[in-house]
Amino acid sequence: MNPMQSIAARMKDEELGAPVFRHIGTAAELAALKQKAPASVPACFIVLGEEAAEPSGRATGPVAQDTGFRFLLVIVTRNLAGRQGDQALDDIWNLKEEAKRRLVGFVPEGLEEPLENGGGNVTGFGDGHLWWEHEFRSGRIEEEQEHD
Repeated sequence: MNPMQSIAARMKDEELGAPVFRHIGTAAELAALKQKAPASVPACFIVLGEEAAEPSGRATGPVAQDTGFRFLLVIVTRNLAGRQGDQALDDIWNLKEEAKRRLVGFVPEGLEEPLENGGGNVTGFGDGHLWWEHEFRSGRIEEEQEHD
């Protein structure tokens, strides 16, 4: 299981309470939407936003690099109540708080560090939908593998 699949499983885990998202998708699904809203909302999509490696901390011997990962949780909700979209803003607040409750401190498979909250922001709105992108960060040490 890769880290994104592990995060998706955590978001669906009923032992943490009933999942609040009707759909939990992948980056490929998000790309296929092409800025259209998903059919089932609220929805979230898990995307690997960035992988960044530091130079090896060792002057000699096997390579050991700190590698950081940024995961984006793209949240989409629809709410036409309220002329100014106030209800959609309330929904986004509750959805992102639930995502943080489930993910902050969780260590996805394939990584060594727990997820940290990286903050978020509104990335789009229209047609009664509001889009929020929330960042979570983690990492691991990449070590040189022995070669035959």
